[in-house]
Amino acid sequence: MTEHHRDDAFVRALLAQDGGLDEERYADYRRQLDRKLEAAGRPSLLRRRAGWVAAGVAAASVLILLAWRPWRTREPDDPPQPERLVVLRLPPPSTQPWMPYELELTADLIATTTLGEPFRHDGEKVVPLRLGRVLKGDASVASLGTKTFCCPSDAPGTPLAPEPLRKDTRALVYLKDSPEAGWSLLEYRPITESFEARELPGIERCLAVAAACESSDPPREYRRLLAPEAGGLDLAVCSALGCRPDPRSAEVLLEQLERLRERIVREEHPVPGGRVSEELSTKFTRLTDLLTKLHEPRAARPVVECARRFPHGQRAVAYRCLPELCQSADEATRAAVRATLIEELEDPEINSADHGPAALALAAVADRRAVEFLVRRQGKRPITDANFHATRALAQLPVSLGPAGRELAKEAWLALLRSYRPPPHPAAGDERRLVREVVRLLREQSLSTAQKKVLQEIAGGSACEWFRRELQSLVR
Repeated sequence: MTEHHRDDAFVRALLAQDGGLDEERYADYRRQLDRKLEAAGRPSLLRRRAGWVAAGVAAASVLILLAWRPWRTREPDDPPQPERLVVLRLPPPSTQPWMPYELELTADLIATTTLGEPFRHDGEKVVPLRLGRVLKGDASVASLGTKTFCCPSDAPGTPLAPEPLRKDTRALVYLKDSPEAGWSLLEYRPITESFEARELPGIERCLAVAAACESSDPPREYRRLLAPEAGGLDLAVCSALGCRPDPRSAEVLLEQLERLRERIVREEHPVPGGRVSEELSTKFTRLTDLLTKLHEPRAARPVVECARRFPHGQRAVAYRCLPELCQSADEATRAAVRATLIEELEDPEINSADHGPAALALAAVADRRAVEFLVRRQGKRPITDANFHATRALAQLPVSLGPAGRELAKEAWLALLRSYRPPPHPAAGDERRLVREVVRLLREQSLSTAQKKVLQEIAGGSACEWFRRELQSLVR
């Protein structure tokens, strides 16, 4: 080590600061310090040995990786047992698309899944599906040691994307179980960010509503799920309750219908010459549809009251629901509905689109007065669509009056033919069309001998050839 030359006067001055330190002791201290610095600069045997070990470990690791090659596709260490393996294939394409949420209500098992390591089975490459969260069905199916579901990756009918397959890809699978065919795949939907944000919440909501009937308190669960803050009557709710009507949901649906009726009355609908808002119309239609599937008689009065406040041409949806709503209604409800329908049919501003459903609904709740009204309407002149609507509505009298209603309808049609004075050549096609409609309806009935005799007298007493030809199918 090279010694640094110092100024003697500076050293003597430094030593003079401490009376207990002389030049000899300072020189000895410097020699010891230089030896320590020289020793620290030489590598020790222990350090050299540690370097040799690290190099050996690195070389061994490289050899192991080259022999193992974990990056290549390999057979699983523990392939599934054949008796537990279920190979799933998509069914043949159907010409009828699934209705909204129909698939969710049809499947027996819906679960998230991730793709595993591919392996070969019966000559084809298959990819195991590791089931995760079960949205519907028996969760024990997804437990280890039960079944191993997989999909082929290189054969027709596979839902998986072409090679290269990405391990740990997430998807939603819909499975169906049947005693004859076992497990089958209905649908396979990759779980993307947009799917999770837009579609998955609706799926979960539909399944929650469908499962409410199995809860400990179904009415309370329906009230929670159908609350406006929870989503109200959205498409998922309507699909679930429409496919599987539950009478225990009636109370909350009736409460919402009553609140809607109060809103319609408060806002003084209809707006003259206008249309109701799309939001109000959609909610009313969904409520009436769901209550109709329940055959809920308590909905009949508020439904017909709301319909009368809608603009002309937008009331038919409600009138079509009335026959089923009134099936088990008491007489007071039926009388109120009859009065409203007759008032509607007598309205000179009635729209033809509303007239037909209103006439059919009146026949479904008819009493003697309603029958007389329909008979007069079918014979009214000049002939319009209202005549045809009334004539067809009479065919629904058995719904409300039983066998007696069928006889009343036949007598009404015979009375129309008996009173008809056919012109030699009908000036308008409606004359002939109405006769043909009455003949068609009579032909569908079982006519008595006396009724056939009346028809023969009507045909024989007419000098109009075209009229006799129209009746020929009834009298021969």
